[in-house]
Amino acid sequence: MRKISCGVSGTNEIPVTHHLSDIPASPELLSALKTHYRKDLLLRPAQDYAVFHEGLLSEHQNLIIATPTNSGKSLLSYLLLFQNAVDGKNAILVEPLRALAYEKSEELKSIVNILQRQSQIKVKVVVSTGDYRLTNEFMNTQPKKLSNGQGQIIVATPERLDAISRMKENTEWFETVSTICFDEAHLIGDSNRGPTLELLIAYLRSLKSHPQIVLMSATIANPDYLAAWLNPCKVINVADRYPQLEKWVYCIEDFEDANDVLLNEVTSTLIQENTSIIIFVYQTASAEKLATQLAKQLSGRRI
Repeated sequence: MRKISCGVSGTNEIPVTHHLSDIPASPELLSALKTHYRKDLLLRPAQDYAVFHEGLLSEHQNLIIATPTNSGKSLLSYLLLFQNAVDGKNAILVEPLRALAYEKSEELKSIVNILQRQSQIKVKVVVSTGDYRLTNEFMNTQPKKLSNGQGQIIVATPERLDAISRMKENTEWFETVSTICFDEAHLIGDSNRGPTLELLIAYLRSLKSHPQIVLMSATIANPDYLAAWLNPCKVINVADRYPQLEKWVYCIEDFEDANDVLLNEVTSTLIQENTSIIIFVYQTASAEKLATQLAKQLSGRRI
């Protein structure tokens, strides 16, 4: 095997930023988030800039968050979603894949359980993908209404929201949506799924309630072009990355197995202090197989 360095981006110098507890949000929510993350997080540069320089939580306007992978977009969306839900409103997180929708909903439910346990604040998390096998709903099933002023966070796919937006009787429900965050928003440029996403956003912009639209992506090519469409809209475009990201290409010989090479590289990296890895795998079955192999190889190590 031969490793070819493709450079680095970012820095390993600890940024001078605020902590999670400094964010101007509900003390109950901040306490729940600190419990969930198991510490008072030091904000990453993009998070700090969004909250303290661009008024993320104080200005209800359209946003494009175009920041690198691992810069903390998920936490920013959680802050927006919970701020609205705690006030008894509907907030939506749009994920492009059902698997991602379920993963995000589980994390949000974990935070909700902590929030309720610590402060008695009740927020409902609903996953809605139009998958009858998993959620007992079809693509055009009517969305659940708010009850007793309880706020909701709905995690859904674009196709599910697009389907229910085409039914006139659901307009009233959409008018109750305060904020909608689109993860992996660069898919608006995809030749297959992009038109659905674009039409859904256009529909949301036509609503009298003017819900806040938040597009999040690490790879939006021209955020200013989208911002002109969503006007008025702010662009949060922070390229600073912490910690530093190293980029390598692995040239594997014919006799080498890609999984074995990956397992060895992951192991040698994770046994170092303060390191982390994100592995992107194409199929769920492959991800499960790799996770099982990693668990066996790392068994007994302090990871």
